[in-house]
Amino acid sequence: MTHSRFLALGLVLIGLNSSVFGCATAPISDDFDDEPRMTVSRARSGAETKPKPAAAPARRFARLCATKALPGCDELAERKKYAGEVATQVKEHLASYAPILRKLRIALETPARAPDARVKSKITLAKGKLNHAGPHSVKLGVKVVYAGGFTRHPRMAEITTLFASIKELNDRVEASERYHQEALDQISAAMMTLRLELKEPVLVHVPRADIGILTDKPLPQGKVVYSLVYSEPGLKHRIIKEWHKPMTPALSINNSGANLVVISESAEAITVFKEE
Repeated sequence: MTHSRFLALGLVLIGLNSSVFGCATAPISDDFDDEPRMTVSRARSGAETKPKPAAAPARRFARLCATKALPGCDELAERKKYAGEVATQVKEHLASYAPILRKLRIALETPARAPDARVKSKITLAKGKLNHAGPHSVKLGVKVVYAGGFTRHPRMAEITTLFASIKELNDRVEASERYHQEALDQISAAMMTLRLELKEPVLVHVPRADIGILTDKPLPQGKVVYSLVYSEPGLKHRIIKEWHKPMTPALSINNSGANLVVISESAEAITVFKEE
């Protein structure tokens, strides 16, 4: 006994005031006719027709590819696999920078060693040999001597080591043969330059999306605090007046363009504060 398969064909013609509908069946064989015959008959007046919603092209195409009968499906599968490998390589490499940048930010925030300071003062007594209560005037001079910022910062060795770790990541991806060229292109497009302004500058590349770890907040700034004190019996001293001045930071982080961030030191300097 043989079994025949049949294909149902339909046509709907819709006009302003009437519609026609017809269908026919034809056997399906391995060598089917490219132009199946179709009969058309007029439907009853007023009959409603509800055309079936068309399947989404992407889903229909995917179904056909599942049968491996559509030319190009093998290449499509290879492209999908290749694109997935590229995306994974880019994601994993870019994600490796943020932990190092967080450690670098913590190291940069560490307070620098205090600068050297010298204080000079001079008291001018009020007139009158019996006038011991005053008021008497006092002049103060505070000389603050700053060494270079890299010399003052206590974690410079760690900072340079972290830059070396970033450089190692840069070199690893460039030298590795397991990265696809498209992944290398996408990684390169996502990077910007970070420079440590030593005598021999160190340049590395970090993801532009992660640079905010270093730049979103200014580095903490210390204070120079000095006071006029008065000694009293039974007490070590009593503060008459106190002054707070900003301390020059050891290091600074500056955006120097869309694709460059520079970490530099404060130069050697001398600052003098005068009070009266």
